[in-house]
Amino acid sequence: MNSIHLKTTHIGNPLLYYYLPILTLAICDPMAAYAGKHFPYGKFKVWGGTKSLSGLTAFFLSSLIITFSVLYSFSATGTTGSDILLLSLPLAFIGGIAEAISSKGLDNITIPVSVLLTLIALHMNRVIRMLPGDPLFHLYEQFPAKIYPADSIWLKQSQKQPGNFLEACYLYLEGEEVKCRASLYHNPLLTYEHKKSRCIGNYEAVEDDKYGLALLQQIEADAKASGSEYLIGPMNGSTWENYRFSTDHNHPNFFLEPWHPLYYNRHFLKAGFTVIESIFPAGHILNRSGRFSSKKKCI
Repeated sequence: MNSIHLKTTHIGNPLLYYYLPILTLAICDPMAAYAGKHFPYGKFKVWGGTKSLSGLTAFFLSSLIITFSVLYSFSATGTTGSDILLLSLPLAFIGGIAEAISSKGLDNITIPVSVLLTLIALHMNRVIRMLPGDPLFHLYEQFPAKIYPADSIWLKQSQKQPGNFLEACYLYLEGEEVKCRASLYHNPLLTYEHKKSRCIGNYEAVEDDKYGLALLQQIEADAKASGSEYLIGPMNGSTWENYRFSTDHNHPNFFLEPWHPLYYNRHFLKAGFTVIESIFPAGHILNRSGRFSSKKKCI
């Protein structure tokens, strides 16, 4: 699956699909025309018209600024400047290409259409990073009810989002449909083998491995970028909360024991996690998995 895994939040806001294409055309196209007229460097012919590298550069830079500003205005808590820049670059680049290859007024159509289509492509598959209280957080909270039957043990157990040590909550969306979720926690006192560690918890997902793998890889990258050498999970912040997966459903669930779909174990293992602890209560085998945020593995 080809997808863009970014932490930006409101690329699905319909207002963005209106404002960004129009602003790009209204501001960046005149900037390109001005630069091409007054600084006509690197001229080239396209479909009988004359373009210049100076005009293309002016379009790209102005589009980058406009796109970054608009995306920033639609972003929510937890979105960083680097996240927004990663989205802004392809939008500015593709808009610039559309301007460069269009002539005789066609850029009035090709520029907004190309920006719109790029937004739609980026919107199809994406990882959203958020915190409780952000506008899309209700999707995070409601997702488990979509994958567990109404009479499941999970829904009967008390479920809460621990606030202690919470760094970010994540959703993986395909279009508008949530496919999986998880949270990243940073307890300054948490270490593994005396190394700085973070933990991943509140994991819920549909069975298809590709979604869980994409989300886990994104969270691993964020943990590594923050300086952690290990990513341990599942653990909702600490062992006082839910912190393990069941590996069989062959016995009645132990009182207050976590219950999850068995394929969660497969998701973590395929993402490169290895088992670092097994617990055997009432015939269950439960595990906690850990992963180096580098090329090394836990043993």
